[in-house]
Amino acid sequence: VVDTLTYQQLDALSTQVAGFLHQRQVAGQPVGVSMARSQYWIVSLLGILKAKAIYVPLDLAHPEKRMTEIVNDCQIKYVICHSEDHPLADKMECISIEDILRQPAYKGELPQPSPDDFAHLLYTSGTTGKPKGVPMKHWQNVLNAQIAVHRVFHAEPGENIAQLAGINFLVSLVESFTILLNGLRMIMIPDDIKKDPRRLIQYLQKKNIRRASIAPSLLTAFPKTDIPTLKTIVLIGEPIYD
Repeated sequence: VVDTLTYQQLDALSTQVAGFLHQRQVAGQPVGVSMARSQYWIVSLLGILKAKAIYVPLDLAHPEKRMTEIVNDCQIKYVICHSEDHPLADKMECISIEDILRQPAYKGELPQPSPDDFAHLLYTSGTTGKPKGVPMKHWQNVLNAQIAVHRVFHAEPGENIAQLAGINFLVSLVESFTILLNGLRMIMIPDDIKKDPRRLIQYLQKKNIRRASIAPSLLTAFPKTDIPTLKTIVLIGEPIYD
């Protein structure tokens, strides 16, 4: 398992994914990603965008029925995952990210996405009915990232920024693009740690995290202690009550 990636490595690996997808003529089409948060998730996300395709997250923690509704709604043909033994393998082609990265390095040309091309399609929770897809364009991602880094995080290049949000939340993309488009260092918080406030505080300190986006309910569960390394906390995802 790859623990760390440089920007150069990330660029090369995501180009490999993009080339694999480009050969399957996916430009303008939705491509699913169904895996836990990891370096491979970021590689897959960027590879899809480089191939001028549309990123659609399929969270393995969700019921199969919800994933099926999403696949049927946007007619996904391909999904990148860790294993071809995916719950929805009978509905689309499941491609192992490891198999893609074992292919010879891609040396061909790639299509150039325009700012007005759709970049990703995220689905609502469906609590009031059928999940609805909400598309966003490339220029919106860039704008969100620039607003976040300059007006919210006030981050400096090279700083360690936490990545906490699950792949099906818009916040995960705002976090990721804010970090990657501004030369910051992404520290992906493991799922088991982010659910335990005490362990999360220890991890934030150990990794010298400077900025993090945290749900208010999680923050209120933090023990009262100083986190000297943490300079900015952005509250996200939930209403804030007195």
